[in-house]
Amino acid sequence: MGPIFTQRKRFKFYLDPVVVRAFRMLCKQRGLRANRVIEAFMIYCLDSPVLIKLISRKYPELFHKPTRKERRAKQIRNLIDEASKLLEDLELGE
Repeated sequence: MGPIFTQRKRFKFYLDPVVVRAFRMLCKQRGLRANRVIEAFMIYCLDSPVLIKLISRKYPELFHKPTRKERRAKQIRNLIDEASKLLEDLELGE
């Protein structure tokens, strides 16, 4: 796969390091350059936006930023779960 564009500019994305490492290893294993694969993926998405819809259906959490209220509700649910586990442990210990 040759260069798609002759001039390149550095962009900054905030990504999960584990996912990036795994993707780079996969590309290296297949003899591809990760940045070129991502660039080709972006071009394909511009031509066929359905791909983004398919990905959003499979991984909806990637496309939805939780509101403050949702984050707080999740924290409360986690605290309730932890308290329930502690109570179960206490009941088992008696």
